[in-house]
Amino acid sequence: MALFRPAALFSLARSFRPATVAMVPRRSYAQAAVDLDAEIKHAVGDEKIELEAEKAGKDQFGPSVLRGPFGTKQAPVVVPTVYEERIVGCVGGPGNEHDLVWHVVKEHQETVCLRCGQFFKLDRSEAAAHHH
Repeated sequence: MALFRPAALFSLARSFRPATVAMVPRRSYAQAAVDLDAEIKHAVGDEKIELEAEKAGKDQFGPSVLRGPFGTKQAPVVVPTVYEERIVGCVGGPGNEHDLVWHVVKEHQETVCLRCGQFFKLDRSEAAAHHH
């Protein structure tokens, strides 16, 4: 059975000290705006539209959380987008709540939550994408 001497234990403990973390300076708002302008300059298509909306302080894709009545077959939850599909999370409705379940809502395809029966429908119109 080997025993460590106190000096050896101190040396061993020093070798397990956390590494020093270098501090990275924060970017100023002006620098962030310059970076965004540079990104916009090189972006094309949907990415450029998204970056320009971000610069203008608008949310191109609508709210990140959709709130409203429970989606039914006759009146599904409308999910705005400029893409052919969008990922949405469902937590159920009043009296029928459940854990978060993710769904891929696709254009021209009915999406139903198997936990609560809520319906989702993709709205890929330009008006939905640029409603602000």
